[in-house]
Amino acid sequence: METQSPSAPLSRTDAEAASTEGSPRKHLRFLDGVRGLAALGVVFCHIAGFSTGYAWHAGDPEWFRALTDRLIAGGHLAVDIFIVLSGYCLMRPLVRTAGAEMPIDGMLRFFKRRALRILPAYYAWLLIFATLIPIVPSLRSTARGVDEIYASTGMFNAFVAHLLLAHNLNVVWARRFDNPMWSVATEWQIYFLFPVVLLPLWRKAGPLAAIAAGYFIGYCLTCLGLERSCFWFAALFAMGMTAAAITTGPQWSAFRSAPRSPALAGITIMLLIIASVTIHCPDIHKDMIDGALSASILVYCGAFTTGFPHRLSAFFSVRPFVFLGTCSYSLYLVHYPLLQMLHGLAGGHLTNTRVAGFFALLALGLPAALALAYVSYRLIEKPFLSMRE
Repeated sequence: METQSPSAPLSRTDAEAASTEGSPRKHLRFLDGVRGLAALGVVFCHIAGFSTGYAWHAGDPEWFRALTDRLIAGGHLAVDIFIVLSGYCLMRPLVRTAGAEMPIDGMLRFFKRRALRILPAYYAWLLIFATLIPIVPSLRSTARGVDEIYASTGMFNAFVAHLLLAHNLNVVWARRFDNPMWSVATEWQIYFLFPVVLLPLWRKAGPLAAIAAGYFIGYCLTCLGLERSCFWFAALFAMGMTAAAITTGPQWSAFRSAPRSPALAGITIMLLIIASVTIHCPDIHKDMIDGALSASILVYCGAFTTGFPHRLSAFFSVRPFVFLGTCSYSLYLVHYPLLQMLHGLAGGHLTNTRVAGFFALLALGLPAALALAYVSYRLIEKPFLSMRE
């Protein structure tokens, strides 16, 4: 499977998201840092993808193959990190309430907040890219150099599917306007599973039941031919919910006060080793490992406030990483089409080797994507954030 872009990276305000009024909110800066670094990894992943076409030539230096292979694999891991972060941030305010309940009015507020967070920038850039595709030829290509999907019929149907956030159900629709947008639809659909399936199961049968349900849903839909939609992300979302309960829930206070960080560090290292050797496993199984790794790191940073865990969370909390986390959703939305446009210039006119093309695209694409993402955050995202209360 082509390495996929992450579900929508969420801004710093999502770490404070609450679906019930009166919930205490404490902003955790390390979440911004994790999110920002993951977003940066996605940009690196697609720079490597455009430079190589996700294929390696006999003449490529070994170091170049190793570098781009690692960057592409890192982009896949970032997909999982964003989903776990989403479950973590949306569960945090609930685990502070008795029974982690979400009443009907709380559910309505939840969907209002999600819509105001996700949809404005999504629709804005969808319209922009739909307008540019007929004008800019390079936007009708992909990192693999295949443009038939843009030349075929059904453009109107794909646009309507994008408006309904259902384009992830069809592999052709999903790649029409902005390839990474498929995961916005997947995450949006998981939002509906959260209050009606995952949360009730989590409350009645425990975290493992919610994770198993997410895996089962994803496995069944994969068997029906919807593997491109990655509905097993619901299991990763439930892992994030569990990590939030461990780091925030009152029932886990004894765990947080005990010196368990070395044991958790050992588990994290073991998962990291497993993840590093399962790159070519089926996506559904690799994503389970990546999700568990991501959740364990969040627990490690959030549950312990002394020693190495504190230093690790401080590392993720440095200002540049927090800044990246602030505009990471816009960075997710804008970087791929921007790289498409620049790739035609950097790959076709400025360089004569794939290695030079990679560094040219890195030098041009990364700062341009960051600048455009920040403008998008300020002009499109930020005005709607104050409306979510």
